[in-house]
Amino acid sequence: MNENRLGELKQAYESIPLPEGLEFRVRSSIAQAKKDWKKEPGRHRNLQKAVRRIWQSAAITAAVFLVSIAALANSGFPIAKAMEQIPVLGAITRVFTFRTYEDTSGNMSAHVAVPQVENGGKALNQSIQDYTGAIIEQYKADVKASGGQGIMNVDLSYRVVTDNSKLFALRFDKTIIMASGNQTVKIYNVDKSTEKIITLDQLFSSGSDYQTPISQNIKEQMRSQMKADPNLTYWLDGSEVPQWDFQSVDPSTTFYVNQSGNLVIVFDEGQVAPMFMGAVEFTIPSSITSPITRSGYLKGS
Repeated sequence: MNENRLGELKQAYESIPLPEGLEFRVRSSIAQAKKDWKKEPGRHRNLQKAVRRIWQSAAITAAVFLVSIAALANSGFPIAKAMEQIPVLGAITRVFTFRTYEDTSGNMSAHVAVPQVENGGKALNQSIQDYTGAIIEQYKADVKASGGQGIMNVDLSYRVVTDNSKLFALRFDKTIIMASGNQTVKIYNVDKSTEKIITLDQLFSSGSDYQTPISQNIKEQMRSQMKADPNLTYWLDGSEVPQWDFQSVDPSTTFYVNQSGNLVIVFDEGQVAPMFMGAVEFTIPSSITSPITRSGYLKGS
């Protein structure tokens, strides 16, 4: 076979598109397999073969991919364990804008992006529809109440902030501008294995006191930030309005898991600090969360 023909075949092979969502599942499984493999040194060559086999199968067809998964599951490799933990069917594969609501009425306007999560489950997509629908209806009511003479801008955007083998999180940032702006954050966290939306307390072992260590760490971060920058202010330690002081997180507290596997707590604009600081976030070290975290949710668990 001449080199030109070989090159053409190579190019054709590499251009084969992966079925939608397949690449994510393969990469997630490989990442977990590599992590497990560290516990069994001296078998690196076998791991490379297993990983290469996955990609070769994926490049052909989704059907062959499923056959390869079955073969690996019976191979005895640690990667088989990783595959058992990743649901092939029902896994989240794609997030797309289902529709966009846009309106301009005088000095009032709205831009609301409404996403849909493919294979995200009925509960998640229904919650998204309810949430975005309420924002649109409130805007319409405000326009009607003002006779179109009000001054307001509503903007809702979304982005994926967590997408790993265990969790998926979709974040909404809502900004309402009238005399001043107001930013709020809504995050849906989904356990991929069950397709259920989870709350902060469900990241941790049943009955564990997650509130105290996380809240104490947030307070420490607040004090440290204010000490380093006099322009920053948090409502803490007997501020001018003590009833506004941050006390503790709770199951309804907004959160997500970052790319490093650490818990990030998010507060709306004006919730724990003056409005000018906008929405604020605090990354909680794994040393705080790992002793009480449910398996697989956070770094160190």
